[in-house]
Amino acid sequence: MAAELVGGALLSAFLRVAFDRLASPQFVDFFRGRKLDEKLLDNLKIMLHSINALADDAEHKQFTHPHVKAWLFSVKEAVFDAEDLLEEIDYELTRCQVEAESQPQTFSYKVSNFFNSTFSSFNKKIESGMKEVLEKLEYLAKQKGPLGLKESTYPGDGSARNLTDAKRLRSFLSITNKTYNVGVPCQFKTLIDELFSKFKFLHVLSLYGYSGLTKVPDSVGDLKQLLLEELPSSLHKLTKLRCLEFEDTRVTKMPMHFGELKNLHVLNTFCVDRNSASSTKQLGGLGLHEKLSINEVQNIVNPSDALEANLKNKDLVELELKWNSNHIPDDARKEKKVLENLQPPKNLKHLSIISYCGTQFPSWVFDNSLSNLVFLLLEDCKFCLCLPPFGLLPSLKTLVIRGFDGIVSIGDEFCGSNSSSFSSLEILVFYNMEEWEEWECKTTSFPRLQHLSIDKCRKLKGLPENFLHLKKLNIHYCDMLVISLNSMVTSSLQLLSIHSCPLVNIPLTHCDFLEEVTIDNGCDSLTTFQLKFFPKLRLLHLKECQNLRRISQEHAHDHLKEISIYDCPQFESFPDEGLSAPWLLKIAIREAKNLKLLPKRMQILLPSLVELRIIDCPLLEMFPDGGGLPSNVKHVYLFRCSKLIASMRGTWDANTCLERFWVNMVDVECFPDEGLVPHSVTCLRISECPNLRKLNYKGLYHLSSLTLFDCPNLQCLPEEGLPKSITSLTILDCSLLQPRCQNPKAEDWEKIAHIENLKVGQ
Repeated sequence: MAAELVGGALLSAFLRVAFDRLASPQFVDFFRGRKLDEKLLDNLKIMLHSINALADDAEHKQFTHPHVKAWLFSVKEAVFDAEDLLEEIDYELTRCQVEAESQPQTFSYKVSNFFNSTFSSFNKKIESGMKEVLEKLEYLAKQKGPLGLKESTYPGDGSARNLTDAKRLRSFLSITNKTYNVGVPCQFKTLIDELFSKFKFLHVLSLYGYSGLTKVPDSVGDLKQLLLEELPSSLHKLTKLRCLEFEDTRVTKMPMHFGELKNLHVLNTFCVDRNSASSTKQLGGLGLHEKLSINEVQNIVNPSDALEANLKNKDLVELELKWNSNHIPDDARKEKKVLENLQPPKNLKHLSIISYCGTQFPSWVFDNSLSNLVFLLLEDCKFCLCLPPFGLLPSLKTLVIRGFDGIVSIGDEFCGSNSSSFSSLEILVFYNMEEWEEWECKTTSFPRLQHLSIDKCRKLKGLPENFLHLKKLNIHYCDMLVISLNSMVTSSLQLLSIHSCPLVNIPLTHCDFLEEVTIDNGCDSLTTFQLKFFPKLRLLHLKECQNLRRISQEHAHDHLKEISIYDCPQFESFPDEGLSAPWLLKIAIREAKNLKLLPKRMQILLPSLVELRIIDCPLLEMFPDGGGLPSNVKHVYLFRCSKLIASMRGTWDANTCLERFWVNMVDVECFPDEGLVPHSVTCLRISECPNLRKLNYKGLYHLSSLTLFDCPNLQCLPEEGLPKSITSLTILDCSLLQPRCQNPKAEDWEKIAHIENLKVGQ
């Protein structure tokens, strides 16, 4: 056996990929489009061939010739550099193709446009990298004579001792024959253990010909870069195989005679190919259990093949049927017949149908055939014009409907004829229904619905009102939805999330159980958020509410834990008498440019406050009653709030618990002033202060950690040095200060030499 690191089989494996890339039209167009020298491609091919011819001999001689070993090491680095360069070009080409295909122009036009665009820096990088690799390879090839290397191939000695040096090993191929297999098994096991545990970048793995290998280590699961592209043609010979799982691979078809695996019980994926060998009828004789996903269903040419799969009589709990999303059907009746013949067993609990191309669903989807179904996902069925009566499914608890472009209206047909439709349904999700406009249903429907989510249904105009037990309501990106939630809010609603729904109005009535409210870029009519309507509210998140001006309150709020107000340009005040919330832990405010005052009497009314985060509030200047923050506050983050920071000096309670103090973009030349940072603070971070020139030693007492980030004009540390209490110092992107602190000979080194954890620059 031989395990080649760079020479022999491994290099050949890399070269096969490299030569395919170098010969591809995309690579040629890449160089032509940028007017680069195509000879670079030809020369790279030639030099890689030359190195390949020498590498096997070098592998054999490296153990007795130190110079050969050094040469081989240089070859490894050059080869990896070449591979990295080719992968970088390949990535750029792939990105270009993806972008081109998403636009209406033709691919060729898009590629041409990409090639001729102004990516000069990328072009220079590729050309420079190619020339550098060629120079290395040419130099190494010329060493053939002095090193006595011959252009021939020899197998290696089977040793694993040098594998540990190949940290970037991409490919491993095992070559076995009678001559070199003597005494190998134990050694090979050691090599395999090491291979799987240490080389996380393997793309290619071949253990062909080694019949003594009965299992691989568990660490094979750590090979994240290893890509399975094809199942072996002789797989059917594993007659006792019971489990085969290969999710998230590149396998696109099943091998010949797959249906002969009569003992196979677990198969998570079956790939349909138009070739009869990969027909679904191969599933017919398999006693499959648990979970099965059938991919590329559009490749079922004959609906009878689907019937012969005999899914109806298998012991499946989960089934996924997936068509190619780009498939355009030519016969809607055939599409429906295929799905009809793929009828799952009665004991099925989870069913997913993805990219189905028919216009209607077969009756088994909603009749008594699926009486035990608890989960149903229907995704990207773009040709369906109406929804079946899913309300007839007696056990259904979760229904997710996504991407039905043909649905305009949902009515009573969705619920069915029963007096109580969706009798068990708890979760209902509609997502990305581009043409959906109307939704009407019977008042007796959804008696147990707890979670309703409607997302990206931009034409939907209204909702039913008969959700008696709803606990969670999410409405996102419904631009035309015009409703007042007063009629929908029940005594059971606990979570309300509204995102990008400008015409939706929040409840103006008591919501006794509502615990969390999130409004993001919605509810344009909201000017005052009245806490009195939400006595059990714990979390309040208001973002981009364009007309919100204030929060009002009549009585103390005993449940509120967190308030965040982000990007509300008109917000200007809290309750007049102060925000009374004895259990409030966190306040976060961002870009409230009209806000001038924090809540009054915070020390008294907010005794539990732990964190205060204020960002970009330029008018916020002082605490209105002359008091400071509650003594229990531990973390303060103030960004772009220079007036507020200046007004905080001397306002700290003597018993303050403040530990972490972060300031950003403070418009000062010297910081921090004495009395600004209380003695309880252990961690101070100063960032993005372009005018800061020096630090005040007296303001740094009692710190244990100091971070200085992006202060380009900070010239030096205090003359007194830094307090001995500081054990951690980080200085990043401070162009004037960093050179003074980077080594023992630097000007400020003595001031920081005592610090245990020191990071200066990168």
